[in-house]
Amino acid sequence: MPIIHFINNKTQTAGGMKNVLNYVSRKEKTVSEDKRFVTGVNCSPETALDEMTATKNLYHKPDGRLYYHLVQSFPSGYEIEPELAHKIAVELAEKAFNKYEVVVATHIDREHIHSHLVLNSVSFEDGKKYHSNKESVEELMKLSDEICQQRRKLSQQS
Repeated sequence: MPIIHFINNKTQTAGGMKNVLNYVSRKEKTVSEDKRFVTGVNCSPETALDEMTATKNLYHKPDGRLYYHLVQSFPSGYEIEPELAHKIAVELAEKAFNKYEVVVATHIDREHIHSHLVLNSVSFEDGKKYHSNKESVEELMKLSDEICQQRRKLSQQS
């Protein structure tokens, strides 16, 4: 099962958010053959920075915590196809952050496949800010495990 950890990005600026989005979406990390493992949830990956900024401006929340950056990481040696790892991460983003813009990018350039999720801190639906704490991280881990178990059951049935 994958683990989830939040990256503590100290640079909570528009430039910092742009840099993180650019880093997680780099082609040399996310492309295998003709497949690119970058997906926008409630946004387009190509325009995510502008969309996230527009949401912040709409709700007058352009400062403070601008984004969250988390990684869903499968252990070294864990056999999983990049497509499946990416689908799991996208499903996690859709279920856990359905009111937020999220860019999901699965990195396949290391021996352990891992997916980055960059989450707008402000909800496009109601303007509320997301707050991460011990309980929310535990809920994310539980949801991630449930998605993985469900995907495993589906693959065993086919």
